[in-house]
Amino acid sequence: MDHALIIGCDRTSIDTLQDKLWNAGYRSIIVARDTGEAALVASCCPPSLIVLIPDSTLTQTTDVLRDLSERAGAPIIVATADPAAALRCLGPAVTLEGPYATDEIAQAEVAARRPAPALAHAA
Repeated sequence: MDHALIIGCDRTSIDTLQDKLWNAGYRSIIVARDTGEAALVASCCPPSLIVLIPDSTLTQTTDVLRDLSERAGAPIIVATADPAAALRCLGPAVTLEGPYATDEIAQAEVAARRPAPALAHAA
């Protein structure tokens, strides 16, 4: 059975996520208040998915989250539509810019959608 682990304290967000995860097929959903509690849970019941709820009182470093993800063998998703909230939650060392500039990624995506030129035609 796949376990999902939600980290956060906002009851409304937790309820919404529990409903969404249940509908997605997770039948074991565990809630932890912080990453310390989440690490204890993950050591006993390794989750296949970790969902982090941004909270003004819950700011984690990427090192703590990366360590939790690696030990659990599960990806971590920050559950917010607000990029600024996600960045605040993940700490000051995180940016939306990756190793590639956003405009370079957009150009590569456009180029990938173009049809390849045909090399031969059947008669």
